[in-house]
Parts: sequence; C-alpha cells; structure tokens
Amino acid sequence: MPMNQNPKSSPQVLSPQLQRRLDRHFLACSATVGASLVMAAGANEAKAQIVYSGPLNVQVPVNNITGVYFDFDTKTVTTNPDPNSGIQYDANIFDAYVYVGQGHAYHSVSFYGPKPLNAGTQINASLATASTTDGQTLKLSSGVVIGPGSTTFGKQNDLANQYYDLNQVGDPKSGPPTGQWLGDGIHLQIGYIGFRFVDHNGQTDYGWFKVSFDPVAFMNDTTSTTILAWAYNSSGGAISTGQIPEPGSVALALLGAGAAGLALWRKKRAETKELKS
Repeated sequence: MPMNQNPKSSPQVLSPQLQRRLDRHFLACSATVGASLVMAAGANEAKAQIVYSGPLNVQVPVNNITGVYFDFDTKTVTTNPDPNSGIQYDANIFDAYVYVGQGHAYHSVSFYGPKPLNAGTQINASLATASTTDGQTLKLSSGVVIGPGSTTFGKQNDLANQYYDLNQVGDPKSGPPTGQWLGDGIHLQIGYIGFRFVDHNGQTDYGWFKVSFDPVAFMNDTTSTTILAWAYNSSGGAISTGQIPEPGSVALALLGAGAAGLALWRKKRAETKELKS
C-alpha cells in the first residue's frame, strides 16, 4: 500500500461467507430483543389478572328464594345448585317474597353471599357495596374503584324493596318501594354492583356485576333483573367497574418486539454495508 493512501477511504469487501455469518448474528440479537419485550409484557399482564364472564343475559327469576348462584372460579351460573357438585358458590342474586309474620311481608331483589351448600354457617360471604345507613346495594356508574379500603360492604343488601301490610284494606303495599336501583321509577336502570368474595385459594378478590333493572316490572311483580356481565381481579387487587381484560395486549407486545428486532437487524446490516463502501 502506498504511504500516501488513506486506509479509511479504501473499500473493504466482506466475503459472502462472513456476510451470512454476520446476518445470522444480527438476527439472533433481534430475536433476543423480541423475547425480552415479550417477557416484560407477560410480567405486566400478571400484575392484574382480570377474569371476565363475557356478555351475559341471565334473568333473575321472580318469587324464587334460590335465585341465581355464581361461582367465579369456574364461571358456573345456576338456578339449581347441586349440593354434591363440590362447587363453592360465591354470590347469589334473588327476587323473593318473604313473610315476616302477623300479616307483614316484603318483596325484594337482593344480593347475597351464600353459605357453602350443606353447611350451617356462612363462611364465604360475597359482600355487595352498600351504604352505611340503610343497607341498600349501591347503583354504581362505570369507572368506580372496588378494592381494599375503597368501599363499604354488607352481607346482604337489597337493590329494591317493597314492604306489604296484608292486614291493610285495599292496596297492601305499605308506602313506596325503596332502593337506589329504582331510579325515577319509570326508566330502565343499568349500572354496576361492586363486591368482594373469598376465592378457592382463601384470597379476598374484588369485582363487579353489570345489572339491568326495570323498576316498573319490579313494582308489577314481574321479572325485573338481568345480569349482563361480571368480572373480578384474581390478583386480590382493585378493579374498576366495567374494567375487562385488555384485548390483544400480548399480541401487541409481540408486534412491538418484532418491530424492534427488525429495526436492530436493519441498523446492523446498514453498518455492515458501510464497510463495503
């Protein structure tokens, strides 16, 4: 090489074998970047495991003290729980008439934490969000946080309640019905019930029901209550009413990982090409 020639300006041609080896190396690096991003996305997913029922249309039968039972761990819904199934139901919503003696009764739609089947005590009580004064199940809007220390709960709470005095001449209804879910008494009400329950691992989890309630049907003693969906946070953390799992979050992470890996490979390949020029 002449002494006045600048070695940096001289073209350096890589052999085809070396070029292929470099390409394989850079692609392996891009795969490592992609795997790292996917692992990070998986870790974020694990922090808040939202279990979602999907859309439902479960009607609560009228004048039925059994009502509808829900087991969140197995996503089981039934109006006729089998005591031999081994399933520990987590929540119960029922529409029933209950006589309290001496000609008095009430009709209510209630949220309740059922006791284990064939057990004498209530050890797994689902607890609905309730006011601290009158035991009503609150009608919540979307986005309300349900979690440790954020809500007041009670063992059994009514969405709506109508008392009757059967000794009264004429209309036995004793005063107007009560309950937040009555709204204006005319229009269909759609909202959320927040709850907590003890899961099969003994952990307290927090969740929501989405409910449709017809006050006119309730006051006419016909089917008034429909369960539209439910969800809970299986990590034991808080959940917002209406919150469901983010669709395709892992798929988006994979796309991001692929894009990042491809960008790295292209960058390294461009740097390699500069060596040839």
